[in-house]
Amino acid sequence: MIETEHKAGRYKVRLRRFTDLLDAVNTPLPDEYNAQYALALTLESCSREQRSGKVPGLGKVSLNRQDWLGAPDLQTLEQRMREGWADGAAMISQLAAAELPEPVSIKRRREWADQGDELDIHRVYAGKLDTAWSRMGKRQSRAPRRITLMCDLSCPWFQKADALAWRGVAALKLSDALEEAGYQVQILAVNCAVGVNDADGRQGNEGVAAVVPVKHYDAPLDLCSLASVLVAPGFKRRYLHPWHFATEGQPQCESLGGAGELLGDWLHQQLIGELGEPVLRIGADVLTKAACQKSIDSALAVVRVMHEMERQAA
Repeated sequence: MIETEHKAGRYKVRLRRFTDLLDAVNTPLPDEYNAQYALALTLESCSREQRSGKVPGLGKVSLNRQDWLGAPDLQTLEQRMREGWADGAAMISQLAAAELPEPVSIKRRREWADQGDELDIHRVYAGKLDTAWSRMGKRQSRAPRRITLMCDLSCPWFQKADALAWRGVAALKLSDALEEAGYQVQILAVNCAVGVNDADGRQGNEGVAAVVPVKHYDAPLDLCSLASVLVAPGFKRRYLHPWHFATEGQPQCESLGGAGELLGDWLHQQLIGELGEPVLRIGADVLTKAACQKSIDSALAVVRVMHEMERQAA
């Protein structure tokens, strides 16, 4: 894990980059006691169904462990991460995905014709006058194309597992459609929060962000395994929240401040700049089946536009 500091608007952001899922799960915390204590308090309040509060526009909201983790307990969550989660993967079949054209390569290739830039005298002697000249042209051909999906897992405390599931469903359905069309897909799970490490619950100018590659380009798309990480909120709330609590050794509000929409926008642009390739974003606001389908359709439309631009360039 590598941690760096950045400036995003008025926020000073601590960005944690993990190498893969195992790195996020196994890297020791700088303040294990404080982090685990905060997690234990949250789970205890959920088990008593006392994790509640009034939310503007929603009224009183209460969460139990299933609501918060997307699993009845930590043991079940960890078992699903080891063995996969078929019920989570089954949600993917509820969505439709339009067919995509095959990726286009516009790599320059040598073409032979009866006129061009260079003459091959050996072809002339062989009587192949109609293919004696060559030039470098551009030709369409099928070629793997890399695309990154950024699945934003950010959320405030009061959002329940049933709503949070749809972001992961969108990412996995989209990945399935892209790989079926011949693309190579990387999936990055991200989490952002603002207003952390602020006294008396006041939101100041500190923020945190985490990036976890949960699928690399050349890895197989294991829907059951990835569903346990992206469809249920337990991975994010169990393994990424403790990093926030472990910083600077001081207790923080359980809500971790705001959900960090501004940081999600900032991180998306950071990734585009770093990778130099398309980064399709599944936003933190994808909380319903309808929003999930819309997100898939919008992303596929972007890919079709990219394909058409490449086809014309070829």
